[in-house]
Amino acid sequence: MKTNRAIKAEPIYTHEGGKASHITAFEELSRATMSCLLWEDNFYESGVSIADRITSLTKTCVEAGLYDKVIELLKKVKFDMRLRHCPLWMIVAIYRAGKTVSKNVIASILTRPDDMGELISLYRLGNEKAPIPNAFKKGISIAMQKFDDYQLAKWNRNAKYKLVDIVNLCHPQVTESIDKLVKGTLPTPKTWEVLLSAAGSDKDKKKEAWLDLINTNKLPDMALLKNIRAMSEAGVEKGTIVSRINNIKNGKLLPIDYIRAAQTNPSMENELEQKFLDSFAKTKMGGNTAILVDVSGSMDGERLKYALTMAMIGREMFENVDIYSFSNEVINVPNRRGFALAEAIDKSQRHSGTYMWRAIDQATSANKYERLIVITDEQSMDSGNGGKFKNSYIINVAPYNKGVGYENGIKHINGFSDKIYDYIQEIEASQE
Repeated sequence: MKTNRAIKAEPIYTHEGGKASHITAFEELSRATMSCLLWEDNFYESGVSIADRITSLTKTCVEAGLYDKVIELLKKVKFDMRLRHCPLWMIVAIYRAGKTVSKNVIASILTRPDDMGELISLYRLGNEKAPIPNAFKKGISIAMQKFDDYQLAKWNRNAKYKLVDIVNLCHPQVTESIDKLVKGTLPTPKTWEVLLSAAGSDKDKKKEAWLDLINTNKLPDMALLKNIRAMSEAGVEKGTIVSRINNIKNGKLLPIDYIRAAQTNPSMENELEQKFLDSFAKTKMGGNTAILVDVSGSMDGERLKYALTMAMIGREMFENVDIYSFSNEVINVPNRRGFALAEAIDKSQRHSGTYMWRAIDQATSANKYERLIVITDEQSMDSGNGGKFKNSYIINVAPYNKGVGYENGIKHINGFSDKIYDYIQEIEASQE
């Protein structure tokens, strides 16, 4: 009788009971970080548990000799997914794993003055007297030298680690702006917060402040989207606001930022939709494509919004596309565009269970597709393999530790940035 038998891995399951895939530690780390808003509680897992898992997985990957891959992932999380806090936590996790991060990498990750204090604060969680590593000091010093008067003054706030404290901790080479910071002579920044505060409750002064910010290009794109209603209520003409919306710089915002702005400013929905479509336009790809969007209960809230924006972009980039929602049922959604498509997906059915594999089978049984894209948190209740397509993708928009469908040639892409579709284009271009 044979005794040296193959060892079978114990089955693992999603939070909803479907059979999950066994994946590598690095794949788990990618799942945990590429869509992680640090400390954000999710439907099934707390923000603290996700942060702890990132730390543990980073250590596992580093000890397995994957340090360079972890650094590349760190850069993707920051620059492709455009996340702010998770990359800082990844740097801390690398140090806790006994490795360092180069000063130049640290400097590149610190894109805002307040990132510097946040990195130090994260590093000292649990030990406020922990000595700051030399690479931290050097990286922060390089980063601080690139900030001008306006940037330093804007973020010169009363925090646990003020910018002056950071100068004293890290001793950067003194620039003219840093010298003013230390001496307390930085000019008061002309930020929207400062100008609006000075205007008080006077409607005319508020209008004047908003117009000044717009005309002098001192209103950041994100602040614009968050304050459309406030500008309208202050009396700023719609045409002026629309003109500023049209001047938003492509590549600076996440797709979800437009959905949030449209939800709070329905009178500007058409203009925001057009800017959304212009900002995230992609080269169209041929072939018949099925996009399935998870609208189950665990997706409700921010994760569903991420999925809806991914569907909105996907609708534009494929020549022939059918869009389905799935939960307990699979529904062929009307082939609309933009926010109308997002609404149609959201309201297509009751948000309940997650029968992903059944949905794939039903959506594809009567139609021939060259490309299958499933946008989900991967917490399926059922099990399956998804069949065989020329190109099959699961876009995972949640940081859960277990997911489905890593077998049978299905390609996994984690995150909710428009960069997701750049990856798909690159994958398929490499197959030609």
